[in-house]
Amino acid sequence: MRRQKTPAPPLPHSRPRLGRVGEYELTKRVGTGGMAEVFLAKARGANGFERNLVIKRMLPEFSRDAALVEMFVDEAHIAVALSHPNIGRVYELGRHDGTYFIAMEHIPGVDVARVARTAYEKRAPVPLAHACFVIARVCDALGYAHDKCDTFGTNLGIVHRDVTPSNILISAGGTVKLIDFGIAKAQRRRAKTLTGQLKGKPRYVAPEQVRYERPDHQADIFSVGVVLYELLTNQSMYGDESDKAILDHVGQLRVARKPSERRRGIPPELDRIVSKALEPNVERRYKTAHQLHDDLDRFMRRHKQRSSPRELSRWLSEFQAPPRRMSTNRHVISRRARSVPDHIPIFDPDSQLIVLNDREKGMGGNDG
Repeated sequence: MRRQKTPAPPLPHSRPRLGRVGEYELTKRVGTGGMAEVFLAKARGANGFERNLVIKRMLPEFSRDAALVEMFVDEAHIAVALSHPNIGRVYELGRHDGTYFIAMEHIPGVDVARVARTAYEKRAPVPLAHACFVIARVCDALGYAHDKCDTFGTNLGIVHRDVTPSNILISAGGTVKLIDFGIAKAQRRRAKTLTGQLKGKPRYVAPEQVRYERPDHQADIFSVGVVLYELLTNQSMYGDESDKAILDHVGQLRVARKPSERRRGIPPELDRIVSKALEPNVERRYKTAHQLHDDLDRFMRRHKQRSSPRELSRWLSEFQAPPRRMSTNRHVISRRARSVPDHIPIFDPDSQLIVLNDREKGMGGNDG
């Protein structure tokens, strides 16, 4: 009987080369959103030096639109002027084969939208200390950006206009970073927003933005107040309402329920802080992000709510770890039994991420 030949094992699949953009070697395509595609990349230097970074490259079909090119270039000009530990760094704006790109900091970690989704699915709200710590760091970043002046001491008038959970990252080491100034407003921005044109995600825009009034830094304070509300309550501030329904009534918005009415254990002082950040009347809202930061910091000290990058990182590692398998089926709660809907109101599905998704980025490792 003749022995059949064992077929040779298939050759390992080799990934196609993604090429280069300027001096950077593209290593992985992360995704596409808006008018750009995002890649992981490496910058190489002498003696084996390497640095991981992210390349945001404008899509070719948008590169022929002068107005969109101006918006893309403006994003880089605004972001590159900002140097703060709680803002994602932009290294340079470049052009390769007729297409613009932005080289920016690679932040291995997770965004707050993912943290919120996990908290919702686990029915386990984010601890008060960590929620307040994250938002206080975002306020640090916003306060810096709002106060930024040019070389002549003139305030640049920067307003982020897109402070959402997907644009707040937490690095592996617990450092909070605000990213994506793609629709930020600055007094000297070249690309002007058209009158009657809303910029921002409906669930996070301030009432004055919906009324098409010129937004200032207090609009960012309202947005960060919405994120704080969601982290504290584990729920969307607007429930399952559609974006259109939100826009129809947000101008007369009143927070129907205090955070403490949706989650036990929230002190009245924190209720007051959230309500002041979400005040529809700008005259009664926090005037600066620094004021909101100081109130959160004071609350944490007074109520012994401890958090730090190290403690936040440790908590995230444990919080995101997959649940242990139970020894018997009667203890296993299936996804269907928990009735977790496919659409999580708090999660922001239309966001543009510049970090790896959960399967590609762990919380372990060095802060990066």
